[in-house]
Amino acid sequence: MGKPLDLTGKRFGSLIALDYTNSADGKRRLWRCKCDCGNESMVQTANLTSGHVKHCQQCGYKELAKKRTTHGKRRTKLYTKWCSMRRRCEEKACKSYKDYGAKGIKVCDEWKDPQKFFDWAESHGYKEGLEIDRIDVKGDYCPENCRFVTRLENANNKTSNHYVTYNGETKSLADMCRKYNLPYSKISYMVLRGISFSDAIKNIKVKCSSDRSQERE
Repeated sequence: MGKPLDLTGKRFGSLIALDYTNSADGKRRLWRCKCDCGNESMVQTANLTSGHVKHCQQCGYKELAKKRTTHGKRRTKLYTKWCSMRRRCEEKACKSYKDYGAKGIKVCDEWKDPQKFFDWAESHGYKEGLEIDRIDVKGDYCPENCRFVTRLENANNKTSNHYVTYNGETKSLADMCRKYNLPYSKISYMVLRGISFSDAIKNIKVKCSSDRSQERE
């Protein structure tokens, strides 16, 4: 064996090298180290300098247990939403990929860590029954572009929605029909064929009036 490295006083993770010794059989170079927790342990020089050992054995077990501990939300609906968000942006086999990943929509790097997504969700009003919605439907999934909304609000923010203007306000066709208690299927059939929303309403009213006249006869 050559002259050992002098590691006295040097820190390796949670360990500080105190003094050097050889193993009982003289084949290993060991350093007596003190951990930040107060425990002392004997560590081979090579394990210290390579970074292989950074804690006493007791703290090493705690660190390993911490790494193995999951976020605890694997069976929750919020975890399912996180998985679905990742799949539609990243997995070409996903049926929704064509509307998300294929159009360049991504999940930000921060939210690829599920715990960071959960922390954001819980601090931004998430509760069961709400859905994640992108404010800019062409933007990515990221904290500054997302919010939690009801399923109805989410449906009204889809790029496939048809918007109409009536009485000075613009809403999705579905939302406008709900507001004025109109039959969506009949109105949408006419509007999507080029009839204005106001004319479609008139046609519906004429049809209803005609039906009532026939009933009286």
